[in-house]
Amino acid sequence: MVLVRYLYWVLRIFINRFNKFYVPVASTMIKIIDKIILLIFIGFSGMLYAQNSQKYEGEFRTIHNEVGKASYQYYRSADDDAIIFHGPFSYQFYYLDSIRSRRVEEKLYQGSFRHDFKNGPWTFLHKNVALNIKGLQGLNLDASVTGIEAKLIANFADGVAVGQWTYDEQLIKDSKYASLYAKGTVQFRNGIQQGHFTFESNDPEHIASFGGKINDEGYFDGLWKLSYLSQGSRLVEERMYNNGFLIRLEIRDDA
Repeated sequence: MVLVRYLYWVLRIFINRFNKFYVPVASTMIKIIDKIILLIFIGFSGMLYAQNSQKYEGEFRTIHNEVGKASYQYYRSADDDAIIFHGPFSYQFYYLDSIRSRRVEEKLYQGSFRHDFKNGPWTFLHKNVALNIKGLQGLNLDASVTGIEAKLIANFADGVAVGQWTYDEQLIKDSKYASLYAKGTVQFRNGIQQGHFTFESNDPEHIASFGGKINDEGYFDGLWKLSYLSQGSRLVEERMYNNGFLIRLEIRDDA
């Protein structure tokens, strides 16, 4: 689907703009954005339509050949009889790696389509946890999970990114939400990032924070502040941009 490819390039172009001025923390941004991309890559098709709404519940295969369960409304294209998504959509995927490894993965995507385009709020949830088996309590398994839950809340208008998008990663420990690993917000208008952008990562392997303003054309503008670890030291950058061009850079050790 065009939307999926479009969102991928919108987000990657955003990262490339950040990376082209050699920002050490850009690698962290790319890793986080790649996680977001994995959440929204579902893959659908269809163009012309003939109204005859139907409902489907059952097995669903994504463009990555991942097979889960889906529930959605649709109609058939008058041009080639292709499925056109129209109405509420939900997809759930559950995978147990093996009894020995006890790795469990779950994905949940929920939102609505309007004539094959995402429309309104969407939630993309991805859990990756380890199953800790403690024993049996009668005939019930006594177990807990530890891992990470990533969540993206996005907004669309006929397939175009709009409004506020929020992303967070939550640590799960002993089946309870513990600390917040990462969080970020970005604003979209007609598919273009605008307004204030913020991101913070508390992941021990990628501790960083950055934020600033994106102008109406989608370029960094004004003061951007970044904080990250480099060779054991916490560095702070203050970057001044003018319509995407870096005009001043100050770096200090915040030890």
